[in-house]
Amino acid sequence: MSSLLLMAALSVESLRIGEPIAVFDTLGAPAAIAPHPLGGIVIADRLAGTIDRMNTSGERVRLAEGLIGPEGVAVHPDEQWLLVADTAAHQVHLVATNGDMTLLGSKGKNEGDFCAPRGVSISTDGTLAIADTGNNRVVLIMVDEGGTLAERRLILNDFEQPTDVHFTAVGDLLVADSGNDRVVRVKRGQLRERTSIGVHGAFPGFLDEPVAISFADVPIVLDRRNHRIQALTGDGEAQWLYGEHAYEFREANGKFHYPDDLVFDFKAKQAWVLERTERRVQLFSLVPHDPALEDFVPPPAGMRAHLGPRCAVDGDLLVMTEPEAQRIFLLDARGEIPILIGQWGERGREMGLLMRSEAIALDANNRRVFLADRVNKRLVELAFDWDGSVGYVENRFRMVRSIDLAAWTKARLPEAQWTLRPDDLWFDGETLHFADARNALIGSFDSRWRPTILTGQQTGLVAPSQIRKDPTGQYVVLDAASRRLLRLGETGSISEVIQTGAREPGGFVLKSDGTLFVSDRARDEVISIQPSGRSILARSGSDHGELWQPAGLALAPDGRLLVMDEGNHRAQAFNLQGDWCLTFGTGRAVTPKTRDIRRPSLLSEE
Repeated sequence: MSSLLLMAALSVESLRIGEPIAVFDTLGAPAAIAPHPLGGIVIADRLAGTIDRMNTSGERVRLAEGLIGPEGVAVHPDEQWLLVADTAAHQVHLVATNGDMTLLGSKGKNEGDFCAPRGVSISTDGTLAIADTGNNRVVLIMVDEGGTLAERRLILNDFEQPTDVHFTAVGDLLVADSGNDRVVRVKRGQLRERTSIGVHGAFPGFLDEPVAISFADVPIVLDRRNHRIQALTGDGEAQWLYGEHAYEFREANGKFHYPDDLVFDFKAKQAWVLERTERRVQLFSLVPHDPALEDFVPPPAGMRAHLGPRCAVDGDLLVMTEPEAQRIFLLDARGEIPILIGQWGERGREMGLLMRSEAIALDANNRRVFLADRVNKRLVELAFDWDGSVGYVENRFRMVRSIDLAAWTKARLPEAQWTLRPDDLWFDGETLHFADARNALIGSFDSRWRPTILTGQQTGLVAPSQIRKDPTGQYVVLDAASRRLLRLGETGSISEVIQTGAREPGGFVLKSDGTLFVSDRARDEVISIQPSGRSILARSGSDHGELWQPAGLALAPDGRLLVMDEGNHRAQAFNLQGDWCLTFGTGRAVTPKTRDIRRPSLLSEE
């Protein structure tokens, strides 16, 4: 991520983003950018495992390769070696200009370890800063008197999923404390005094998942879920802001779709903004900031629902998550169009509120929903009332249990290195299962929340992110790190690597006849795999029947395939021959019969 060392003087001109210059949208899987001292940027590609330098014409030169999944990068301003956070491998490397790598730490939670590190930065005196995101801390590696890296490391705690770090010209450290929706300034010196700005919200000066940070005369913050960039004063006021939510497919020119990283190049007076969701980088000019031209307007109300990456079907019901408002939606899935019949959730830190829930499971027979909140570190069980009648009910849900996973892990799961953080929950009709990528564990719960570990890292799993059973009762696991589907034997060992052809599997579901469906987030496809062969059900785009970064899959009660079309903020249904049947959300639905009426701009070419 950004490590802007292009400011040679302490007095920095007050600049803001000006006009769009270019869009680079053929980048593969860009995950992080940083300025290069000779101009342009460097780009980390998390799927290719590469670091490239790119100029303003889009020409690229390879600087490093052979990484697993890098999501953080910085370049030394004079010597031009790289500091790389290889997030998928839980490692941090120094990469010399000839490509040689020096390992600074691997997966773990001790002083010399890292867990899913992301943002990195290099100070003018050579100090390294690493956002150790999975360990909720920032790691500083100092330089000794001889100019070499010291063995002792300074650990800064009291963060919640910090995603970026940036040294200012005076040596202060800025931290994007994403899980707490704030920016923390750590003063240079022995005391490391801290100040912070930021409060959750959508109005100017408020933040919703700040993921990247730079510095001009004030901190420049990439406000991801508000789809914008803000310059914040020391009092937390917005000096200026730029950007708005891109709703249409591939919109650019000042519109963002979950931006993830930024670079301010003060020498060239240019700004670069990376969007993983759109697989692109936008380039803008930098112009002098004129306070007289700022006219802040409150954000519009009534934003449409943003469906999350997971869904669950059981019996006649469907449940989905909404990550923006932190709600879950319960739908009656018996008909052609699922009908919203209830919802639950509100954002907050207190018990009964949600901060970041995506893993979800449904037990329709016992009227239960289970969800995991990865920020609040809680496992929640909800009960709901439903007698089979159609219609929305305001207070359908009630909370039954809320488990503190930090305390639970210490008491119930001492073999786990970190607090249990389910990436997937799945109810098979009798038992609730979980997959935890960080701990490399899959297991199940009994009715008293006592765990049974099915298998773990010792059997070859690296980062299990989804668990299901095939028709024979064998477990099938999606391993996010190796990007493979694995079938497990009776002892929990890997008995088969299932060849899917997917570059980045986002989810899978198995039919009773053994047909396997896999979403490929990298190619925007859904793949059907049968003994007779492999076929593609849907491809890239934003029209009905097209996909953008598809994630979770499920089978509807009538046998249709449901796809969480996350990049397009919607769900879709296909028949098993691959024909599009339905596009829907919480309050809208389009079928082949109604598409020309609802969206005349997307008329079929047939």
